[in-house]
Amino acid sequence: MLLAEKVLLLKSTDLFRDSPEQSLVELASVMEMRNVDAGQSLFLKGDNGDSLFIILKGSVKVHDSEHEFARLSENEFFGELSLLDYEPRSASVTAVDACSILQLSQGPFYEAIGRNPEVLKSILRTLCHRIRIMNNKDVDLSRRLLADDGV
Repeated sequence: MLLAEKVLLLKSTDLFRDSPEQSLVELASVMEMRNVDAGQSLFLKGDNGDSLFIILKGSVKVHDSEHEFARLSENEFFGELSLLDYEPRSASVTAVDACSILQLSQGPFYEAIGRNPEVLKSILRTLCHRIRIMNNKDVDLSRRLLADDGV
């Protein structure tokens, strides 16, 4: 995959949409292409994480044993928290069908954001947006549970 294609892919994701293209060139240059067979696990819940993944082709499921949290496909990403911390993975990810995936490891990511802080700002905005969505879902669920209990 050409560097320009990787930059365009990064720009097409919510995570990097607001990042300047020049900042993304450095990230794109250190991303590795991986091909994953259908049914292959990319990582398991509890594994140490140090990489973000962006799906070029195919789809994956995010799950905990048999409970599926999400299905992700082309131009979607997962593992973004592992770019920022060393905490264990909070879920497993398995390829649903054959996938082509770009992987960005934490070491090169930290080096790149040291020189291009705009990338980190874009990621933080995206993560904050996701947290707000989850908080709203929690509030809605709490309200429904309270209403069901007659409170």
